[in-house]
Amino acid sequence: MLKKVAGVRSNWLWLPLLLGSLAWLLPAPEHSAAQQTVTLEAYLSAITHYRSQVRSAANNSAQCQETMTAVANDLKAITAVQFPDGSVMSVSHQGASQALQNRPCNPARADQYLSGLCPNQLCAVANPLPPI
Repeated sequence: MLKKVAGVRSNWLWLPLLLGSLAWLLPAPEHSAAQQTVTLEAYLSAITHYRSQVRSAANNSAQCQETMTAVANDLKAITAVQFPDGSVMSVSHQGASQALQNRPCNPARADQYLSGLCPNQLCAVANPLPPI
């Protein structure tokens, strides 16, 4: 009986190695993207830039979905904003995928989402959004 217990014990030792070797087959978690903290000025500038991209995509239906996906991925990478006084506020853009990656592509909804992140008083965009 002692031999049987020793055999079972050695099999349990191999299990973590087997599972670890198969872990590379699993998809990477979504939060594994490069996470970053940006200054408030950079954050506001980025939102203004993304709104301009979204508005340009409204005129180019071929690149619309690609643009929205890129903007959503960029936003999800920003995890914190640092204010001029040095304080840091964590931010989450988990709603970006749902708001920006609609099918069919919906630049008006994307612009509405981005306007919620940074109102027009702070992040004004020069070109008006064309009617959809």
